[in-house]
Amino acid sequence: MNNEKLIQKFDKQAKVYEMRRRKQSEKKWREKLIRSARGTVLEVGVGAGANFQFYSQDVEVTAVDFSKEMLSKAEEAVVESGVRAKFIHSDIESLSFPDDAFDTVVSTLTLCGYQDQGIDVIQ
Repeated sequence: MNNEKLIQKFDKQAKVYEMRRRKQSEKKWREKLIRSARGTVLEVGVGAGANFQFYSQDVEVTAVDFSKEMLSKAEEAVVESGVRAKFIHSDIESLSFPDDAFDTVVSTLTLCGYQDQGIDVIQ
């Protein structure tokens, strides 16, 4: 599936992801994972912003997604959470950041959307 078709797919599903965020269906594992985020955070594939409610108030999030509709839902979620965030509408694979620009990188339920994750997972 090429990126344009994938983006269209996620644009169409934005309301479903928003509903899942509001239901907090993945609350238990999101809360456990996200509470570990510190400092400046890069959230890859922010989707509808389901993680925002679990960040501590002292983090600053750079939220990236290639779906304009998902970003719109995430912008609503960040207002509800009170977390400081800026949004970038882009495919993460086309972005470049300076070394050590982020203290934490968060990617939840996103790896299926990228052909080249280019990461090593550390547990």
